[in-house]
Amino acid sequence: MDAGAPAVFFSFSSKDQKIAETICAALEARGFSCWLATRDVKPGANYQSSIVRAIKAAKVLVLVFSANTNQSDEIKKELSLASRQRMPVIPVRVEDVLPDEGLSYELATRQWIDLFADWETAMSRLAEQISLVAPPGAPTGAIVLPPALPAKPPFAPMWAIGAVAALVLAAGAYLYLGSGPSQRVDHPAPQTPTSTPTAPGGPSQPDSVKQMLRCMQADADKAIMGCTLNLNDASITGATRAGYLKFRASAYVTKFDYDRALADYDAAITIMPKDGQLYYLRSTVKRVKGDLTGADADATRAKELGYAVPPH
Repeated sequence: MDAGAPAVFFSFSSKDQKIAETICAALEARGFSCWLATRDVKPGANYQSSIVRAIKAAKVLVLVFSANTNQSDEIKKELSLASRQRMPVIPVRVEDVLPDEGLSYELATRQWIDLFADWETAMSRLAEQISLVAPPGAPTGAIVLPPALPAKPPFAPMWAIGAVAALVLAAGAYLYLGSGPSQRVDHPAPQTPTSTPTAPGGPSQPDSVKQMLRCMQADADKAIMGCTLNLNDASITGATRAGYLKFRASAYVTKFDYDRALADYDAAITIMPKDGQLYYLRSTVKRVKGDLTGADADATRAKELGYAVPPH
């Protein structure tokens, strides 16, 4: 086995490419090395041969399972090859569907992980299972925004909402408030679930931080509404306003509304022109929309400002 080869092989339908890329990015942010055919087959290389070599070199196969999987003969071949290699297979369901007869035998003894129910819990469980056979390296700390998803996703994008909320929080949303004086917010927070995580620093966090937390705890529509209510308050300015714009942009991404997301990132960058993370987030959305020149320019600017931009 190639010691430098990626340890996690992703098997997925071409129709689920963007979902697979999102899961892959989340694992790579945790320090796991992954291999996706759509990304890692080198130009001019034989596609099938590259897949065979990658499976033989990997330590575990992650199967991204949806209704599309049942229709894929290529996935059946990959599972068969993994079985011959005695490679562990971890099926990850992104839809509440079951395998058809062609796959049920191969997957009968596998422990399923359901990503559509609770993204963070499921990702933690997936990482734990992978680490049993392929311990992670150093986490990259990459921010994982859902990339270009189908215009009509095959299932309610709760996994995406959960992923974006967790990413924005984990990436250090509170840094906005640490770069300048706190902004006082007098109006009530938007209505959201009562279970709100404690912000770093405990109960002494400003009300504006708590409201941002509640904003991202809601589903996408409620998050947009809550952030918009705060943004309509002219007294909210500076870093706090930029934070609400970033949160609302992330909610727009989960609804595939990339134009509004870009508008919010533009506005946030106008307020915080030295924030490298904002440039990186905007570059991600530009890349989804096909503006590669603009995406590269933003990624370069993010690096110039000291932000650790992950490779794409």
